Amino acid sequence: MTAPVITHPVPYYSQWESAALVPEFITGTRSAADDPLWPKSGADTAEEYAFWAPRTCGVACLRMTLDHFGHPVPPSVPLVRDLAEAGAYVRDGDNVNHSLDRGCVSRQ
Repeated sequence: MTAPVITHPVPYYSQWESAALVPEFITGTRSAADDPLWPKSGADTAEEYAFWAPRTCGVACLRMTLDHFGHPVPPSVPLVRDLAEAGAYVRDGDNVNHSLDRGCVSRQ
């Protein structure tokens, strides 16, 4: 007996604006600051975008959820700013305590 497969049409949002370039960002062969679509993130500069993009897995998941349930989907960096103001992201220099991402981990 096989289990039924349940599929939900959840839209995909990447942490990086240029989803096709993700392998290059992850391997370090391209800097996120060189993402040609970084302005879509709502960041003020390419450097701001490059700082936040690899730290926003939880934001990408939140954006997918918002879209799936028909809510407006804000750009990633303004959303990060709002989340930081709420305490979900705490920046300390080049380090970030991002409790939003920890909340996405299963605790079985």
